[in-house]
Amino acid sequence: MATVLTNKKGTHYADVRVRDDGTEALCVDMAGDIQIGAVELKDALTNDRANVVLRGDGKYALAVDMSSDIQIGAVEIKDWDTDKRVDVEECHNFNAMLVRDCEQFQRSTANFYGDATVAYDNTITLVSYTVPTGKLFKFNNIIMGGDADGEFYIEVNSTRIALLRNSASERTKFLTLGNYIELNPGDNVSVKVKNVSWVKRNTKQFEATLNGYTINTASLGINFRHGAQVVF
Repeated sequence: MATVLTNKKGTHYADVRVRDDGTEALCVDMAGDIQIGAVELKDALTNDRANVVLRGDGKYALAVDMSSDIQIGAVEIKDWDTDKRVDVEECHNFNAMLVRDCEQFQRSTANFYGDATVAYDNTITLVSYTVPTGKLFKFNNIIMGGDADGEFYIEVNSTRIALLRNSASERTKFLTLGNYIELNPGDNVSVKVKNVSWVKRNTKQFEATLNGYTINTASLGINFRHGAQVVF
């Protein structure tokens, strides 16, 4: 007895037939459409449906309208060895793709030293540094001292940001700031001292060292495997 499949109207769609090898198989008449529910891919905002189209090679493909942005969640780029993620954020006053602490790739330690003999009640610049074009300068540590009492001033673009004074019990002073101070091209940082050795009131020797690092912004980049490079 044949098993017949029909639609609600009784139209004959399929039955079981005997194949050449003697086994039975479901034989489907493909002259008409057979709907197996409705599977649709639609745009979340416009409700437009993605269609199936015939390609030039004779195969069918899902046609997606790419005229608008398609958001695919979060895309991450990670380092091969450390699995550290690449971020997109503001880096040195412009948006860039960078590895966390990207400065380590293009930064160089910078230490500036200066000394001077200073007459009593006079103020002299011990160290001064102006950031050149194509670089940034960051610092957070200064060493200051002398063979007499002195008031040490740290100034950025002629604005005083810190003052320390040594003494007979502590001739050398170490200043470490909580955060690095970042200077752009053209900015200046200087360390000055005033001789306040009022007991003998004569000329004394003072010195200072400014510790930080420079960043070469003109070629700040990250080299990836196989020779690829992202330049910021």
